[in-house]
Amino acid sequence: MTRKLLLNIIGVIFLIIWIYFFLSVALFNRVSQPNASFNLELFWCIKEAWSFKSSLDWYFIVGNTLAFVPLGLLIPFCFEKMRSLLYTGIAGFVFSSMVEVTQLVLHRGLFEFDDIFNNVVGVILGYGIYIIMMGIVSSDKVGVKVEKVIVAIVWIAVVAFYVTAVVMGQPVFEVLFDKMG
Repeated sequence: MTRKLLLNIIGVIFLIIWIYFFLSVALFNRVSQPNASFNLELFWCIKEAWSFKSSLDWYFIVGNTLAFVPLGLLIPFCFEKMRSLLYTGIAGFVFSSMVEVTQLVLHRGLFEFDDIFNNVVGVILGYGIYIIMMGIVSSDKVGVKVEKVIVAIVWIAVVAFYVTAVVMGQPVFEVLFDKMG
């Protein structure tokens, strides 16, 4: 067995584990409600979090973003044909959309475009980590300059957004630290 194949198998195992845990949290461990729940207003959670300084809404935003970072890292790692920002982003969008639609159909959770948006941002951040890791461990050029610029812009935008929120007195990480303490 070659080193490349072994790493690929390990990556697929991690991907399967991530999918299992994510689906457990997003679907399996939720109680079915009598009615479907949905919110079709894009960025409503960010508006709520910002307007009301809601640490719970910030928790959902940060959580939905960070939850998909592993997917953005693992997709290009496991599947050679998916090693582009476009393909990885589309795969993250499709997976997130499928989970949201399943939540809607099974009445397990809230279907919302915000979750899909935040999940895709997490996938892009994960893809950025993949590019950085491959640049460190490989002499091959990974990706094209445009992809690297897009990933850098997303990273900068996310960091700037959260720094601005904290400076403006938003309780962005309050719930996270409360849960750790």
